[in-house]
Amino acid sequence: MIIHVVGKIGSGKSTISHYIESEYGLVYLETDEIIKRLYNLDVFLKWVDENAPQIKNPDGTFDRSLFRSILFRNKALNLNLLKLTLPIVAEWIKDIVDENPDQNYVIESFFIELVEKVTVDQIIIVKSKEIETLIKRIKGRDKRSYSETLAIVTFQNEYINRNYYDNRELDDQIRHKLTVVYNEDGMLEKTFETIDEVMENIGLKKIES
Repeated sequence: MIIHVVGKIGSGKSTISHYIESEYGLVYLETDEIIKRLYNLDVFLKWVDENAPQIKNPDGTFDRSLFRSILFRNKALNLNLLKLTLPIVAEWIKDIVDENPDQNYVIESFFIELVEKVTVDQIIIVKSKEIETLIKRIKGRDKRSYSETLAIVTFQNEYINRNYYDNRELDDQIRHKLTVVYNEDGMLEKTFETIDEVMENIGLKKIES
């Protein structure tokens, strides 16, 4: 059983993924952690040299804060990097899953391309109805400026909407697997109740405490 939890930054996808991990015993794969492997790949280092050399520190490390700022203020550059790297990350996740085919996983990410490499049983899209709610959460957690936070949310909103709702072929493949969950401030218990309903519908039970 593989559950894919998708959502914009600040939506609460990590909270929901951790809930599924702890309550239902699924192995949690956080795509952001897997993406960090990219920093050692020649193809990524070449891309940085050609597109964002200013993020490289004298010691060879990367200024990740500056990197995020550049990417989310330059949509074309961000999409170019995603086109290059997402197939690599998706293949890595597929390898992890294939190595343990009897294991149940909850995979957290913000991109839909994963389903082109890994067959998932359920997709949970985590949303908040108010963009200002997302911005408040991100600013409080990551200490980013309002303008940078807005740029991140706007980019991811456009990216997810385009890939989920404008790509007809992909939408037909996933429609029957998709559930939208709203995670609003002060309503977390209600959100968890909705997740419990989804889990029950696909035949997963909570682990005994």
